[in-house]
Amino acid sequence: MNEKFYIEAKVAKIDKNIKEAIKKAGIEYPHPSLAFFKATFAKIGEANGNKVMLAETIKDDVPFLIGCQMNKNHYRYGYIMGQIIDSYITKENEIEIIFTFHKSIYEKEYQEALDLMTKGKLTVSFELKVDKDNIEVLENGVRKLSKVDFEGAGLLFAVKPAYRNAFVLENAMSQIEDLFNSSEDRQLCFASVKNISEKWVKIGQLIEEAIIEN
Repeated sequence: MNEKFYIEAKVAKIDKNIKEAIKKAGIEYPHPSLAFFKATFAKIGEANGNKVMLAETIKDDVPFLIGCQMNKNHYRYGYIMGQIIDSYITKENEIEIIFTFHKSIYEKEYQEALDLMTKGKLTVSFELKVDKDNIEVLENGVRKLSKVDFEGAGLLFAVKPAYRNAFVLENAMSQIEDLFNSSEDRQLCFASVKNISEKWVKIGQLIEEAIIEN
C-alpha cells in the first residue's frame, strides 16, 4: 500500500475519507486545536510479524473502535492524546482508522510527530483485549483471534512496528501487536515486547515515587 495520508488539520485539501469522517463526527474543519490522522493498523486474515492473525469475524468488532482513545507508545493512562472518530475496512481487507490529535495540548509531541512523519517513522498499533476462548493456536504457531474488544490505538514515535502496512502517512510499511496476559481469562494485545517492558518500567517508577512520598 502506498497511499498518502494527512495529519495537519490546516491543510487546504485533505483525504476524502478524513473529510467524510470529520463531517460525520460533526467536527468543524479546519479546527484550531485538533489535527487528524489516518492510518492502517491491521490486516484481517493475515498473520503479522508477531504471529497474530485477526479472523474474518473481527469485522463485526471494527465499528467499536469509534470513540476509543489514541495514546503515545502504549503508555495509555496519562498519555491519551486523541480519539478515533472513524474506522472501516478497505478493499485490501485492512482496518483503517481516522483519529484526532490534541495538538494545542500536546504541542511538543505534535511537532515530534510531524518530524517523524517526514522520516516515515510515525506508526500506529492497535490495543485490544481477547478472551482465551477466542484464541486459536494454529499449527504454525500463529494465534488466530476470532472476537476482540478494541480499546484504541498506540501512536508509535519511532518504534518499529509488527505490521508492515501500519505506517502513518507517507510510508506504508510495518506492524501490530503481541499478546500480554492481563488476567486468567483475558489477554491484552500491544505492539511489541519492547513496549510492554517500557510500560512496566514506568509503572515501577510510579510505585517507587509513591512509596517515597508516603
